[in-house]
Amino acid sequence: MKPTTKMEQEVVELSAKLTPLTTAEIKRIKRTSVEHSGLYTGKRVKCTECGHVWQQTGLRKQVRCPHCKTLLTLRATKGKKAKEVEYAIVLQSCRSWQVARYFRVKWSCPVDGGRQYEIFEVVQHWTRNDGKHVIMARPRFMSFYVDSFCLDKPMSVKRCSSYRFSYRLPYCGVIVRSINPILKRNGFKYGLHGMQPFDLFNLLLTEPFAETLFKAGYGYLLRQLDYESKLHDENYVAASKIVMRNHYPLSRGDVDLWFDMVRDLLELGKDVRNSHFVCPADLKKAHDRAALLVKRKREREAAERRLEQLRKDKKLARSYVRRMKKYFDMKITDGNIVICVLKNLAEFEEEGAAMHHCVFANKYYAKPNSLVMSARVRGKRQETVEVNLKRFELVQSRGVNNSNSKYHEEIVQLVNANMFLIQQLSRSRRNVK
Repeated sequence: MKPTTKMEQEVVELSAKLTPLTTAEIKRIKRTSVEHSGLYTGKRVKCTECGHVWQQTGLRKQVRCPHCKTLLTLRATKGKKAKEVEYAIVLQSCRSWQVARYFRVKWSCPVDGGRQYEIFEVVQHWTRNDGKHVIMARPRFMSFYVDSFCLDKPMSVKRCSSYRFSYRLPYCGVIVRSINPILKRNGFKYGLHGMQPFDLFNLLLTEPFAETLFKAGYGYLLRQLDYESKLHDENYVAASKIVMRNHYPLSRGDVDLWFDMVRDLLELGKDVRNSHFVCPADLKKAHDRAALLVKRKREREAAERRLEQLRKDKKLARSYVRRMKKYFDMKITDGNIVICVLKNLAEFEEEGAAMHHCVFANKYYAKPNSLVMSARVRGKRQETVEVNLKRFELVQSRGVNNSNSKYHEEIVQLVNANMFLIQQLSRSRRNVK
């Protein structure tokens, strides 16, 4: 797209002045940002770095190439060649902007020979000191794949409302050229803590609490709070402040456990502003205990719901008998087919289980104007019949799995022919009143 604002025009102008990767940076990307693997075929290993092949039996996790001395991660495969696409990030400042440049690194290892590289810059994230941003990127094919850039087209401004899904690229390595002084002041040094550069820079420039967390050394906690959208939740903010105040150690692997524990504590109604709960001596033990208490609480609530449902069902059962008692002695038959009214909830449950439909699950017994009957031939259930007592018409007649039985037409005709019996019973009840 063409730049339309002064901010976009400034970014396009500055983007053209960015220098390409240096030879040292390319070597570093090849060394640290790309997986070094060996192809294990069962009897031999091929080094994807230099192409050297040697005999080896038994699959080990890692092995060192005897030719180029590279430490390789073995991959079991039947192929003799390999290729991968990965991304590396270069961070540099440019006037009042911090730029995150994404480079697409494609390596391939042919059948004969060592690794070959293709490196292209595909995306630039420009973040200004006030948190505003501009995206420069190459065009993309219409595809579900992340790696779908048109490498022969130049980069241009992208006004992408769904940034989080369109231009978030998984990166394997980060090279820092220079950092904006404002970001340095707000706590950023070198580590991204597993976050996308744009997300982290935007938080540090616009969220004071995020800046406080990052400066205190809780970058992974900040990442989790942002991922869970809890950065403005007063409970999680209060718990995080207690963690900082007590200098509680939270490594990358402990953050998920701590977050789950706080979620359980909130569900249990505990005070997350108390260091006794938020900063336990044994995090895993405290997490497991909180999870157990939550499980018991949910089981109690489920038992209470079942009990309450049972009470409601008993009320519905009494109401159903009171409403439909006048129809219980009615029997519609032609000598072969016998149609009788379902008299209680137990019969509804048996009917639903035998016919594999929802007459019981959807509580047809609670419908005030529905008369539900069972049509049987020689004692065997054929169809379940519903009659509307307000309009005195057949609503539906369903067999096993809601399909029609071979007696369907006869049952429908029999019910319609005897609809006057249902009308008489309904009117007789009104006259009594």
